[in-house]
Amino acid sequence: MSAEEAVEIVGLTHVGRTDVSRVGGKAASLGQRLRDGYPLPEGFVITAAVYRRFVSEGRLDCLLARVLAGEAVGRGEPVACEEASAEIRAAFEAVPVPGELERAIVDAWQGLGRGPVAVRSSATAEDLPDASFAGQQETVLGVTEAAALLQAIRRCWSSLWTSRAIAYRVRQGFSHEEVSLAVVVQRMIEPEAAGVLFTVDPVGGADEMVVNAAYGLGEAIVSGWVTPDQWRLARDDGRVVAQTLGSKERRVVACPGGVRTEAVPAEHRARPCLPEAALLELYRLAKRIEADEGVAQDIEFAWAKGQVHLLQSRPVTTHAPRRGSLSRSQRRMLDDVLEHYPSPPVPLDEEPLQRGYEQLLAMARDVGVRFPPASDILRMDDDGVFRAFPVGPRFGVGMWRMPGALRVALRSRPERWNARLRELGGEIAALRELEVGQLRDDALLGHARRALEAGYGVARVRFAEIILPSALWGAWLTVLARLAGQRVDPFAWLGGLRYRTVDIEHGLQELADRVLAQPALRALYEGEGALPSERALAAVGEGPGFLSAVDRFLQEHGARTEVAYLPFATRSWAEDPSGVHLAVRSIVRAGQSGAAPERTRAGAQRFEDLVTGIQAGLPRFLRGHFERVLSTYRAAHVGREASLYAIEEAYGVARRAVRELGRRLVERGLLGAVDHVTFARLSELDALSAGQLDVAELRRRVGRRRARRELAVQVWRTQRPPPEVVSGEGLNGTAGSPGVARGPVRLVHSAADFGSLKLGEILVCPYTDPTWTPLFALAAAVVSNTGGALSHAAIVAREYGIPAVLGTEAATTTLRNGEEVVVDGNTGRVHRSAPRPAPGAPSVSRAS
Repeated sequence: MSAEEAVEIVGLTHVGRTDVSRVGGKAASLGQRLRDGYPLPEGFVITAAVYRRFVSEGRLDCLLARVLAGEAVGRGEPVACEEASAEIRAAFEAVPVPGELERAIVDAWQGLGRGPVAVRSSATAEDLPDASFAGQQETVLGVTEAAALLQAIRRCWSSLWTSRAIAYRVRQGFSHEEVSLAVVVQRMIEPEAAGVLFTVDPVGGADEMVVNAAYGLGEAIVSGWVTPDQWRLARDDGRVVAQTLGSKERRVVACPGGVRTEAVPAEHRARPCLPEAALLELYRLAKRIEADEGVAQDIEFAWAKGQVHLLQSRPVTTHAPRRGSLSRSQRRMLDDVLEHYPSPPVPLDEEPLQRGYEQLLAMARDVGVRFPPASDILRMDDDGVFRAFPVGPRFGVGMWRMPGALRVALRSRPERWNARLRELGGEIAALRELEVGQLRDDALLGHARRALEAGYGVARVRFAEIILPSALWGAWLTVLARLAGQRVDPFAWLGGLRYRTVDIEHGLQELADRVLAQPALRALYEGEGALPSERALAAVGEGPGFLSAVDRFLQEHGARTEVAYLPFATRSWAEDPSGVHLAVRSIVRAGQSGAAPERTRAGAQRFEDLVTGIQAGLPRFLRGHFERVLSTYRAAHVGREASLYAIEEAYGVARRAVRELGRRLVERGLLGAVDHVTFARLSELDALSAGQLDVAELRRRVGRRRARRELAVQVWRTQRPPPEVVSGEGLNGTAGSPGVARGPVRLVHSAADFGSLKLGEILVCPYTDPTWTPLFALAAAVVSNTGGALSHAAIVAREYGIPAVLGTEAATTTLRNGEEVVVDGNTGRVHRSAPRPAPGAPSVSRAS
């Protein structure tokens, strides 16, 4: 080996934390820990200089310069990054390793004893405290032959140019030219068990360490192939606070050319895979690493022959900022995010989530308010865990555009936005008519992307041409009302108006009225337990006609979902009609036949009286202007509702195409169930279709994210702040609808819980959307975690005349089923343990 080669390929014990630029973060960390006496497997590093030499001699630098020069790539646009990645990686795979480098690499490998090795990427910006690239480059296990080793090394080098890594560097501000990639080759340990330890609870607790472990290689855990054992260790002394045995039905073991799975005997599954001695040794190791590094650590380990082996450790860098450290504007942004996305997204939602939210930010930028890209605010790590990183608005030189932008917004008119919505609606309808079963795999993804793009277009119209102008018109209406001597609830301007949610409410009422008019149907819906099946409904005399009415309702309103802005983490009524039947059951149990049309008529009369009063109080020259502004404001609300439903329709088309792809992957034995496709990124499905992503690697990523789904749900929900307590007896929130009501709490977390609400109970929920409307006929009041004075819950509560306290931030985790509370919609407070009203006193006081 020449002197130059000796510099380029070095033993792990010859590198340390000062060598990041030469060997990358992972190798520098591993080498430093070996030098410090930590129990790691031996190995060597193919330095970043080898990568640069490979790129130069293979003339790949010219290709990189050309492909990365595109403006769309420079902005980190997903499709452009995916196309760039495909071209770059194909070129890397085609260039052979120069002969002398090949000989040096093989010699170093043979020096490890020619046993199985793990080949790991080590990017020169990886594992830094402020920018973890963990999980974005490749790891290849079980390499036992020279040819496979060289192939694995090129695979690692090319993985520096995945679409995800390109976009990540753009977002983080890293120069592509300054980032290189080293490769670590380590002797593989054949462990009895392996796993992961977090020195802090990744969901947010700081008092316990969390350990997950299973038999065999740790790949079984990160791939989601098994349910591991879990321990919680006290941070002060390492004692086991809690232990949960997983099923551990399979283990992953090394084999020639890679890894394989095998069954675990039943007697081994029934006992912990780690002994107490291993947990204590692991605790001491974790404390030492954390003390040396000064930050919380994510540690991968193996237990073999009575000893803990450290495999790798990196800082825990993906925690969102704590709520207490947020400014008021950041708190408001977080509230907005959690209100619009009450359920945690799935990995397939990542790109649509960011692209959709970008339309809202674009509206702000139009008037000169600066925000970073949506991908900086809503992020997902490689384990499928989403977090929100809210930022405050920045006001800079672009503010000079605001007056002109607001004037443009005020010139927005119904004929303009309706024409654009019709155009986009036509695109969505044409896509919906295509039979996805006849499309090729790559065409399915193109079909889904076109539908998503149409949805983003609708969102842009919704925010820029409808919502922004509507806010301005609403503010001006308030001024005009005050000139006429009146203070007006903003909801009052919408009295008697027919828009999508009202039409849905009327449609549900018509279905419920059919049930109420037929004793046999009514008995089926009023019963406890499961909803009546379609077979049971069809068996009664009036059933077939009712089912036909349900079909007509779904044809008109079936795109409605629980979470409108998440295309893949939700299902529509057309896909799962149980939501419709739950809503019908709620109306039937309330026994309010014809209630929805009556509310609309009453609202129309109040609106007419309001307009008459304001017209009488305004100067004559303002009356015509008032009518025009009011008409446009009401039309905007109709457009606002229509645009939301159009987004749901577009996302439904995309969802149908991706589910068809999932079905095909299941048929081919590549996925275990259709829904597993939602744990892939769109870019990964594109790469799979283009042959740029190995099926086994996709399955590994999907499995790992499925295994971490519970964690993802917990992390998303725990971004909510602790509640603001009122004298230890209740909660503070926003007054959403006036009045005072007293009653027992009923927690309703999702549509699955709709049937639990009884007449006169206090509806306590994380959020509401139009699918929740029928519950308001049963509830004495509503309390929600999210929402404000103009949210869906507030509007519907005022329409139903029940008090509402919204935005309490943690009502569902603070209040308990059955406890008595008083909901004060006038002050925005919820009181516990209030004294009971005197005999004969009303339990509900509604606003007049």
